[in-house]
Amino acid sequence: DLQLNWSPADVAAHMAVLCRRHRAFPLVSRALYLFDPTNPLVDFITFHRAFVQSRFERCRRHLCRFVERRDHEVAGPGGNHALQFVPHVTSFADDAVQALLDEFPDRRAQLLSAL
Repeated sequence: DLQLNWSPADVAAHMAVLCRRHRAFPLVSRALYLFDPTNPLVDFITFHRAFVQSRFERCRRHLCRFVERRDHEVAGPGGNHALQFVPHVTSFADDAVQALLDEFPDRRAQLLSAL
């Protein structure tokens, strides 16, 4: 059944499912570029994809960029994004990092060093 009135929390949850279960990073990235291109989540999705692909230097760069943008969003007035940074982007990012830690125990050291 098609749900037409999704809340931002619903959108963030569906994005998480697409990334974690279906590895649909390109789809999520394209959707963000089309509908919310300045959202810091773009950098987080790129980090997540690079980590899953074991591209640790690239994932570190994108995670640093996400953190810089997060700090800017939290310190300032915040951007005008379809998914507001707090609470939707932060909860998505927290859940995704925890899922990466759980799903890839052999890569925990690389993830923790990137954090």
